[in-house]
Amino acid sequence: MQPLEREIHSNMLKVWRIHALIGAAVILAVVIAYFFFMINFNWWGWLFGLLVTGAITFIPLDYFVFPNLRQRYYSYRLNEEEIEIQKGMFVVKRVLIPMMRVQHVTIEQGPIMRKYNLAELHISTAATSHSIPGLTKEEAERLKRQIGELAKVSDEDV
Repeated sequence: MQPLEREIHSNMLKVWRIHALIGAAVILAVVIAYFFFMINFNWWGWLFGLLVTGAITFIPLDYFVFPNLRQRYYSYRLNEEEIEIQKGMFVVKRVLIPMMRVQHVTIEQGPIMRKYNLAELHISTAATSHSIPGLTKEEAERLKRQIGELAKVSDEDV
């Protein structure tokens, strides 16, 4: 399937890599804690080996591979009638959100995303919520206003 017309910002790779480093620190803390318990309380050594193998496999993938794949396989498109979001590499999920179903739109920006001037747009309907990560703050604000105006027009049509 071809990506949609708009993709997420390339700075999102940096944000995902910082998140991967935070996750790696947590994983390493668990491995070190288990090592302590294994030495002092005679816990199973084979489980420690399994934890180390898992950490050695997962941490580089989470830092080097997964952010590139997320960025490459996440796209969106907006027109007057609907918002379309596509994500996924092996299982491609394409979601159409009709403007008349949009209830509210919010922007989320954590400290790491703020450092790179990025934001995540959340689009809520009665049934569910969808998000578009890795937008510049200005693009997120513009999309929020545009979706709000289009959703208001859709409400008047009903």
